[in-house]
Amino acid sequence: MRKSFFAALFAVCTMIAADAAAQHRGRSAAMDPDAKRPTTEEAARMRTERMTEALGLDETQARTVYDQCLREAQLQRQLSEVRQENAANMKRILNEKQYAEWQRMHERRRGRMHHGTRPEGPSGAACCEGPCPAQKEACPADCGTPSGR
Repeated sequence: MRKSFFAALFAVCTMIAADAAAQHRGRSAAMDPDAKRPTTEEAARMRTERMTEALGLDETQARTVYDQCLREAQLQRQLSEVRQENAANMKRILNEKQYAEWQRMHERRRGRMHHGTRPEGPSGAACCEGPCPAQKEACPADCGTPSGR
């Protein structure tokens, strides 16, 4: 009886450790820029599987969703390539100081777009409306104007 208990306990601990290691490897791969990106087909398949499970899709819906996810993954890959090409061109065009400032501006803009804020206006000044109303923070320009104005 005692041996069975310890064998079961060992099996459970092994499974927990294996799961934790798999999760850690997943995070490391996501953070590693040199990690192999999934192909567009793999990305579409994984996304379709998640959606099928979460939404209870039937086979016809799953095939149609896969086609749409594949198209989106292909477009995202193309956009990524265009962005990389743009960055390489900017590095060639701008001097070192200008390129560093361009990168800073670009990252700030991407951060605001990701968090639901408006991009910089035509004058280059950030809008004073700040991030999405749910976050209730000061505007990106740090001018002290509260968001939601």
